[in-house]
Amino acid sequence: MSETPATTLPTSHQGIQEYLESHLDTFMERLESDAMCVYARDEATKSARLVAWRGEKPRESCPYDLPPIGTCAKSGKGLLIERKHSQPEKYQSLIVVPLTYEEFLLGVLYCASVKPEFFKQEKKLAAVRGLADHLGKIWVQPISGGKNN
Repeated sequence: MSETPATTLPTSHQGIQEYLESHLDTFMERLESDAMCVYARDEATKSARLVAWRGEKPRESCPYDLPPIGTCAKSGKGLLIERKHSQPEKYQSLIVVPLTYEEFLLGVLYCASVKPEFFKQEKKLAAVRGLADHLGKIWVQPISGGKNN
């Protein structure tokens, strides 16, 4: 009997959801991010489905043709978006990166900051990519009670 491909791994995202619920605040603090969301790639509905978030509540589901989250979930290509707002409380720096494990695309990590050009900093880019790599590995590991680091 063949193994289930990693792209279809969790139909239930309970393990990763528990892990994220217990760690997302720490991840946000370390990145100094004002908002953070994790989406799971859902090939059956051709969308990215919200698994966990902190900050302003985002969309529950993003179709593959809806940038930036949906298109990242479809293509596996990250995006860095810089916006200019006259209102300083609006998110001005956004980064969307794929969550992968080996060659499998599992989901999307979205981070936002009210600070202009915040994620353009090389240290921040590296930190977000490092977190995305970590989450991709955690996603496919057995998680017991969200206690993995």
